[in-house]
Amino acid sequence: YTLLRSLLQDEDVRHFLQVNRYQNVLWFNKEAFEQLLGWLVTIAVINLQSDPDLDQSQIDDRIAEQYRIIQQLDKAQSKSDYQVEKLLEAAKV
Repeated sequence: YTLLRSLLQDEDVRHFLQVNRYQNVLWFNKEAFEQLLGWLVTIAVINLQSDPDLDQSQIDDRIAEQYRIIQQLDKAQSKSDYQVEKLLEAAKV
């Protein structure tokens, strides 16, 4: 939830997700959200693999942790009906 809330506060992320208001509801684009999740995983893996202070076991554990977070966000997306508020609510669980 915290990660998602932080991402949605960024104007560039909102633009990428095509967040828009229609009939007083904030909506986002499903495909763009899925792309964002893919990029978040990619960035996490690159950052972790390039950290000289981590051994491979630590890297593997942290990648698994990051992947679980992405899965939670994807699950929240599937419950959101593409509405930002519902996405945030689903991410709290």
